[in-house]
Amino acid sequence: MFDGHGSATVARKNVANIGDHHLFSIMRTGPNAVVWAFHEKTMPVMLMTPEDVERWLAGKSASDAIDMQKPASDAAIRIVDIESAA
Repeated sequence: MFDGHGSATVARKNVANIGDHHLFSIMRTGPNAVVWAFHEKTMPVMLMTPEDVERWLAGKSASDAIDMQKPASDAAIRIVDIESAA
């Protein structure tokens, strides 16, 4: 897992876990102004374009992933009151 400062932590088991696996990852970054009002430490990195998704899935290098580690623009996020949205 990337720590936001260019370092990564890797965990390995000594025993193979053979089989089908559903894997995922969440990369975090500092919050934008909208998220900061609710959580001042981190927010997930949001892939905003098809090119971002392809770049992430291609996974060419750790430095490429770190380059993507930036908050979404404030305009990309809306706060919705779920009580009145229904």
